[in-house]
Amino acid sequence: MGLDRDGFVVNAQGHELVAFTADSSGNITGATAPLQLQNTNIPPLATDTMNLALNLDASAPVPTAPFSVSDTSSFNDATSTTIFDSLGNSHLDATYYRKAAPNSWESYLFVDGVQADGPDPRTFSQTGALITPAGGQSEQ
Repeated sequence: MGLDRDGFVVNAQGHELVAFTADSSGNITGATAPLQLQNTNIPPLATDTMNLALNLDASAPVPTAPFSVSDTSSFNDATSTTIFDSLGNSHLDATYYRKAAPNSWESYLFVDGVQADGPDPRTFSQTGALITPAGGQSEQ
């Protein structure tokens, strides 16, 4: 799938994707039409919030090696996503999770391979509820 020169979503054969239309208030009308996206210059918008849903293994061992992104035995898990700066340039956001003790973890944030934050504590109750950071939100 891609966009043709007029902004219509098309497949490799040039067939247009058809979707339900909406009125000026955003209500779905029930009618269908080819899907056309505005392909004019859209001002870039920096990533300012991310929501991560994770499941860290409570039975995971505590790594003995000092934390290092180049040593996979020094952390237990990692996740990554693409983020954008105010100019619209993409960057790789990688977060590493290291078990520090029972019910206690640390997270390390790297952007384009450079450490941007961490270690940040993550503490869980005996039932697995997140205690720290409060509300599950941290500033990274």
